Amino acid sequence: MIPQLYLIDKVKQASLNDDNVSAVLMYGSFIKGEGDRFSDVEFYVFTKDKIDKWEWINQVEKIDLLFVNEHGTDVAIFHNLIRGEFHFHSLSEIGMIHSWQGYMSFRYKDKMIISDKEGELKKILDSIELVEPDYHQPEYAETAVQMLINYLIFSKNVLLRGELAHAHQLFFFIQRALLWLIRLHTGCTQHYESPTKKLEEDIPEQWYNKFKTCIPGISRDELVRCHTNSVLLARELCSAMHTEEKYQRILERIDEII
Repeated sequence: MIPQLYLIDKVKQASLNDDNVSAVLMYGSFIKGEGDRFSDVEFYVFTKDKIDKWEWINQVEKIDLLFVNEHGTDVAIFHNLIRGEFHFHSLSEIGMIHSWQGYMSFRYKDKMIISDKEGELKKILDSIELVEPDYHQPEYAETAVQMLINYLIFSKNVLLRGELAHAHQLFFFIQRALLWLIRLHTGCTQHYESPTKKLEEDIPEQWYNKFKTCIPGISRDELVRCHTNSVLLARELCSAMHTEEKYQRILERIDEII
């Protein structure tokens, strides 16, 4: 058994043995059957009263570090260097799960429940209709193109200013938007929410090779080359997907400036 499965089982046992813990929901790779020895473990823990987070997680498995990341999530670094993400909430907040609809898939909701003493978690999950995102709707492509244009202009400006490291950092957002468009165009939307996940397996090789030309080093020449390639790829995708003409016109102007 890989250590992550051992941890998941220990979270379950700890929750069942703790009268303060009402329910635990798991999300991420393991509910999708994609978890492996390199994966994180991720949970929502719903409690009746306040809880000592360090003490509770440390009883599951020894942790060396616990901190709040930039998204407000409690991140535990276990002694074996496995990452765990924990969201601790009052049981009265369990209705927040309804607000996730439209932002995440509930296709695997039957695998989400780790413990559910009062049945509140099952009640909420059962009430959620299994409606998968319709990626054919134009707003998905439009949102991706708008984000892409924003970061192409942003990165162009800091690149022309000579801030190479800053420009390099912004390529994360350019690449994410490009991958959204590639996944939409090719129909490979199975990991749309995390577009780099299993990319080598998901998208056709020709699109993977085109994407690779948009990954720069930190030199000015590399950044300029990859910025130009990103604009060209964006224009190709917009043309193939028949997005609004105004986006093509803006991309043409960006291409001229850099």
